[in-house]
Amino acid sequence: MSLKKSSQTVLYVLLTVLMSFLFCKKEAPVEIKVGDTVYLSGDKVRLRNGPSTKSAAVTEFRLGDKMQIAEISAETDTIGGVTTYWYKIQTDKKNSGWIFGKFVSLKTVDTVEATKKKLKGTYYYCKSKEKNDCTHILEINGNKYEHKLFDTNIGITDYYTGTVSYSSKHILLTPKTRIARYAFYQYSLPYEQQYDYDAYAYGTYSEDLSTLSEIDNLGMDEPWKLYILTCNEKIFLPNFANGNCGNTFYSYYP
Repeated sequence: MSLKKSSQTVLYVLLTVLMSFLFCKKEAPVEIKVGDTVYLSGDKVRLRNGPSTKSAAVTEFRLGDKMQIAEISAETDTIGGVTTYWYKIQTDKKNSGWIFGKFVSLKTVDTVEATKKKLKGTYYYCKSKEKNDCTHILEINGNKYEHKLFDTNIGITDYYTGTVSYSSKHILLTPKTRIARYAFYQYSLPYEQQYDYDAYAYGTYSEDLSTLSEIDNLGMDEPWKLYILTCNEKIFLPNFANGNCGNTFYSYYP
């Protein structure tokens, strides 16, 4: 191997190691201590009389509620794939009890009402930066949402309505009603309810809700989870957690 080629190989290895260090390293978790002021990062979180889900619930707290750490459990617990401590907290109203650490944040958290106000609006999910090829349009208004799905060739295919639940980092959309184009839901129905697969199933391009029909099958087994990402004072709601402002996915906001 020539000296020049050897030097290039060493440089490449060094750059690879450096890039791995810069972009793959993880921040150490922030340690919460007794006496710290913390905020609730989930909504309607149960306060329990002991550090266990088997302990009785005393009351519920809302997103953004302020509290102080009075005690920390001796052992960690794992719930929903998250391993952390339980924290005994006390509020200004003298309520005290235990909350799982997943829902505790040292950073100030917006209240439910503040989060509703911040997220209220219409969100477009498109295949290009110009809003001319959108696959989803989502409208959020407080505890309710409307969700339209589109196909490039025939227009609107599905229309959902449902409820929204909030946390500090994501929202959950739970569908309650659905109407859809024949061709896009016929095979999700029991055989006796399926429509004939003919030209009418597709029809001509339309964004009119009157082209859709009522359907009992909601097409999903669990709520749709969207993550809250703020970039240059604009809010994005990607459907995966590791988003960054350099990659705005297919989201477009006028």
